[in-house]
Amino acid sequence: MWMRMLVNQVVRQAAEDKVKGFLMDTVQGQGNAADGGELTPEDLKCDVLLVFGSRSEAGGWVDQVEQVQSWPMDEAILYRGQSGGHRCLAVEAKGEATNCAFLSQLLPLAQPRLVVVAGFAVALSPDLGRRAILLATTMKAQGVSEPVQSEVRFGEMEDDSKAGVFGGVGLSRSDFPKPGAARVSLCHETEARFCDPDGFEVARVCAEAKLPWVVVRVLTERSDETPSLPLKSLLSQESVSAKVGAAVSALWNEPKSATELWKVHEDAVKASDRLAKFLSVFLAGLEQDSA
Repeated sequence: MWMRMLVNQVVRQAAEDKVKGFLMDTVQGQGNAADGGELTPEDLKCDVLLVFGSRSEAGGWVDQVEQVQSWPMDEAILYRGQSGGHRCLAVEAKGEATNCAFLSQLLPLAQPRLVVVAGFAVALSPDLGRRAILLATTMKAQGVSEPVQSEVRFGEMEDDSKAGVFGGVGLSRSDFPKPGAARVSLCHETEARFCDPDGFEVARVCAEAKLPWVVVRVLTERSDETPSLPLKSLLSQESVSAKVGAAVSALWNEPKSATELWKVHEDAVKASDRLAKFLSVFLAGLEQDSA
């Protein structure tokens, strides 16, 4: 299977040369990730490619991965390391959504055997609590009649409420429904159990590249929950920075803002850690020869 996924050497080299200027750069390390130095085509090859929508989502995974290296660039930050016994490459998007054009050019170079679209989502189904893990191999989108489906199948996956792991359809929307009746109604209407910003678009890029994929989301909001900081803002680095700046300024006049700001940070860290722990177990459970 692995050999069949290798493209013709000439075509692959042409693609690498074309994208090299778009991807490659010598960068400075950041966080706890080691400076990867000059990025080479070999560095991009992986067993599993993980796609995160923001720094908040990727943070937990980057912290727990072994011997992680990083390559920041304009469109995203790339991380490379071992997780679950597999060679992993992770994409941390910048801005409010994953750059699908960037991803579509990266996929032929990375040649992953599985793409994991990982991050945060809000619950549509009223039976799901915060920090529940949702796995989806079918994604729908607002205004799109046909869903996108993965080659990956979990069969009749049963919910494991004790472990907080569930299966189901996901829905991507540019505007999230308001908590309460609107979310529950959308759940019944679409059969989707959660809502995210861009899982459908990322999954469609993977499907067009004929790569198996799975969406893994950790819920940051219940269907009836109005959080202090909506998920849409949490996923936008620019919005988060603006929110933090405003909150810090407000501390001089309203001390309770410090508590609110800390809660937002704490919730994001807990959700990211929960996601990272699940991904570690999930990747370790993949067969080495069929990841």
